[in-house]
This record gives sequence, C-alpha cells and structure tokens, in this order.
Amino acid sequence: MHEPERHSDEESTRSLQNHLAMADFEYRAVTPQGRIITGVETATNEDAFIVELRSRGHQIVDVRPARPAELRPVMARRIGLHLELFGIPDQAIVFFTRQLHTTLKAGLPLLRALATLQAQASSPGLRKLIGQLINTIQQGNALNVAMSQHPKVFNDLYVSMIRIGEASGSLDVTVGRLADILERDTALRRKVRMALAYPSFVLVFSVILVYCLIAFLLPNFQPIFLNSGLNIRRDYPITEFLMNASVVVTNPYFLLTVCSGLLLAIIIARVVGRTGSGRYMIDSVKFYFPFLHDLLAMATVTRFCRTFGTMLRSGVPLLESLTHVGNAAGNLVVTRSIQRVTREIQEGERISVTLGRLPLFPPLLVQMATVGEETGTLDTMFERVADYYEQELEASIATLLALIEPLMMVAVGAVVCVFVMGVLLPIMGISAAYQKQM
Repeated sequence: MHEPERHSDEESTRSLQNHLAMADFEYRAVTPQGRIITGVETATNEDAFIVELRSRGHQIVDVRPARPAELRPVMARRIGLHLELFGIPDQAIVFFTRQLHTTLKAGLPLLRALATLQAQASSPGLRKLIGQLINTIQQGNALNVAMSQHPKVFNDLYVSMIRIGEASGSLDVTVGRLADILERDTALRRKVRMALAYPSFVLVFSVILVYCLIAFLLPNFQPIFLNSGLNIRRDYPITEFLMNASVVVTNPYFLLTVCSGLLLAIIIARVVGRTGSGRYMIDSVKFYFPFLHDLLAMATVTRFCRTFGTMLRSGVPLLESLTHVGNAAGNLVVTRSIQRVTREIQEGERISVTLGRLPLFPPLLVQMATVGEETGTLDTMFERVADYYEQELEASIATLLALIEPLMMVAVGAVVCVFVMGVLLPIMGISAAYQKQM
C-alpha cells in the first residue's frame, strides 16, 4: 500500500536532482536562413547544449554560462534598435577589415568569419551591416556583390579589391592588403588633423579670450576712465580703440549678426560644394593655405601612391586601379588629375610621361614611375615613393608644430599685451595726475 507512494517520492527526488544539475547558457548563433539569434536556455552541460544547437541547423558563434540577469545585454539590443546618428565610424570599418583578414587567414570559412565578427562588433550599425552581408551571401552572392550594395561604407576601391581576391582565390591576402591601405590612410589623416588641431585650438581660444576681455572686463574700467578728466582720444589711442570695440561687441545684435553670418557662410559653402565647379574651387583653395600647401600635397601623393601600388600588387589592372583610386581620392582636383592620366594612358601614353605633365605630382614620383615601367616593378616603385613621402610628411608635421607653437604663444601674448596697455596706461595717467594734485 505504501510502495506506490515510495516510488512517487523517488521519482520526485530524481527529477529534483536532474533539475538542480541543469544550468543556464547564453548563446549566439546563425540560423540556416543567415539570421543572427541570441538567447538563454537551460541544458545539462555545455557540450550537450552545443549538440542541441547544431541539431537545429544553427551555426554556433558563442556559447557561455549565463551571466546574472542584470549583467546581460539590454533588450534593446535584441529587438534590433541599431541606430547610429553619424553612421558607421571609419575606424570601425578599418578594424572590421583587419579582423576579417585575421579570421580568414586562420582558416575560418567566410560565413563563419563574418558571424564571428558580428558577434564581436562594438558598433550597432556594423553588426547590422555584417548581418546584411551574411544574408546576401546566403542567397548565393559573392562577398564583393554583397559589399557593393552598401556604397556609403564600401567604395569602388574596396569592392574591386575584394572581387579580385575572390577571383584569384587569395581573399585573405587581398583583405590583408586592403587593411594595410585603410590603416595607413587613417594614420595619415590623423597626422594631418594633428597638425591642424593645435593652431585651430589656439585661434579659437584667442578669439574667446579677446571677446571676454573686451565685453566683460573692460566695461568695469570705462566709468573710471571717462570720469578721470584724461583726454583718452588724444593720449591713449589703444584705450580708445578698446572702448569702441567694447561698445560694438556688447551690442545685443553683434552676436546675432556674427552667428547669422557664420551660418549663412556654412550653408553657401555646402550648396556650392554640391556643384562640380563649386567643389572643384573649394578643393583647389585647400592647396593654397599658408604653411599647409606642402603638407596637403605630400599627404595627397602619399595616399595616391600607397593605394595605387597596393592595387597593382593585388592584381587589379592598371587602368581600373587608376579609376578606383581617382574616385576614392576625396578631392576633386586629385580626381580630375587622375582622370586625365587615365585618358592619356588609354591613348597610348606612358604613365610616367603623363604624370610629369601635372604639377600635382612631384619629380621623384615621375622618376620612380619611369624606373618601374622599365623594370616591370611599377607597384614596388609606387609603394617606395609612398614610404618616402610618409616619412617626409611626419618630418614636416614635426617642423610645422615646432614653428607654430612659439608663433601662437607670441600672438596670444601680443593680444594680452595690447589689452594690458590699454587698461594700465590710463590708470598710470590717473595716478600721476592725482600725485600732482597732492
């Protein structure tokens, strides 16, 4: 009579023990349809859980013991709120390209490599982009076709090199060279920005300093000067100038006029920049800034030589390489110069000859191009020129910064000196007049 009850108790105990032996596991996997899924499920152990996921046809990206609920990713990430205000950062694309090269070189299949990168991506936009690439490839398309559907992220140069790598069966090598291009290009842009950042900061700081001195500090001294009996206009022209400037900058319409003028200038520049002639004019002006002409010219030549040489080494035909390099130049002056080179080569001209006709390209590049044509090592010569001008660019930036720093300090000192003279000289005059009265 008591045996059924005893049997039921044993089953309950065994069930409870099995339940206690179970554990929760977080996972990320790719479905047979190419969709990335994440979740938390219970299993006896990790190996059994992996077998269960594979039996469903999932390609496993990551499996780990479940973290406490408060430490798990927020639900917004799961429901796909992948909004980024300014798109995918350029640095994220550089990092993605280098990681893709590393995973392909390690022998991972393309889809598994992309799924792994998607799981590791820190940018929501990049995760969504990689998911779209995976879906397109799952439909039977090549990687270059999938990337060509996102021209704002992968330009013609990027897609062309991927296509050549897939056609030659050396995608990992080609992606590695592409990563080298992007990393060096990013470093080059960073160096140029570094050269411009310090003087820009000092200039903005000087303008704010002058405005604060004239608008807020000088008005405290104006009643003293005006009631002192001194002839400010005759004896203290600097003080007279500063007082007149104070009247102007403290006018409530002054800031409105300045801000409106700046906003209007930005709008006009954007509208003009959308036209071919306007953009060409703006890009041309960049090469005539004082102190920056040589810097920008070297940066342009370095980027052109590096990209062109790498594309030739990857097996991209010469004319196609020139076309893609020109489209990715980012400066219409450079683009049109390279387009002219392409047209003259199509007409039978040698590349060294047509480069020599354009002032944008230095004599050293022309000479190295000539040697490359004669020896059949055009790609190597362009890469050597890129190395040389990259070193020259670093030296020029160091020299420019060493020159600008003392000049900026002198400029700020001069501004402060003018203000001190404008305030201190009348005070000294008042003091001298007071001593005479005594």
